[in-house]
Amino acid sequence: MSIKKKGRLRRLIAVVAVAGLTAGLVPWGSSLAGKSSAFQVYAQTGNDRQLQDDFASAAREFKVPEEILLSVSYNVSLFEQHDGKPSVSGGYGLMHLTDVDPAKLRRNGKDEAARLTVKEVSQNPGLHTLKTAAALLGEGPERLKQDPRQNIRGAAALLAQYARQTTGEVPSEIGDWYGAVAKYSGSSEADVALDFADQVFDTINQGVERTT
Repeated sequence: MSIKKKGRLRRLIAVVAVAGLTAGLVPWGSSLAGKSSAFQVYAQTGNDRQLQDDFASAAREFKVPEEILLSVSYNVSLFEQHDGKPSVSGGYGLMHLTDVDPAKLRRNGKDEAARLTVKEVSQNPGLHTLKTAAALLGEGPERLKQDPRQNIRGAAALLAQYARQTTGEVPSEIGDWYGAVAKYSGSSEADVALDFADQVFDTINQGVERTT
């Protein structure tokens, strides 16, 4: 999977261009504001287009920019599915939908949530996005853990909900997704959430590439 700047792209086997937009996207005084770089989003999925189609389909269904979905996925999971198993911070799948076990977090001590009490973890919706996303789709959480397509759909539904909560609508301009992306971080600390959103938009503007 890769997200690359236009002008230094090269075609790879089973690599399909899916979007090209201009930058100057990020509000709130972000360090990215004022940058100007056209970009395109590419996804490499081996010998077929299934994963590419899954991102594109979820983007259309929930009206979330495809490059937002791809960049969020890169920044939360490096495009890794992990075969339905959780990350060390309790996230599942390509979109790192969370179902946090506070006891495990206290043991590994590597996550912000490890500093929280059991009650705080259980009551923090940002640490239980898997169940919220599953409910939005009318699917069981286990399916979102195991099925990459449903994992992506769940994240898209969640981002669309966050966009409505932060802007009152599903935005047509990509920069207006900044608040939704920040909320997707799951962090209750503003600096952490805004830094995550900056990273997502920086990935889109600068470009990355990773083969899984």
